[in-house]
Amino acid sequence: AEEQPADIDRLLLSLAASEAAKMTGVQKQALYRRLLELKDGP
Repeated sequence: AEEQPADIDRLLLSLAASEAAKMTGVQKQALYRRLLELKDGP
């Protein structure tokens, strides 16, 4: 069975969140802001 796009998006978001957890300062803030934009997007 093929992965659903929603599952892929969830995986990407969780990977990005785990990367963001390692970051600091402006880079982390920018990444979290972008993740929220993508999560709440169309």
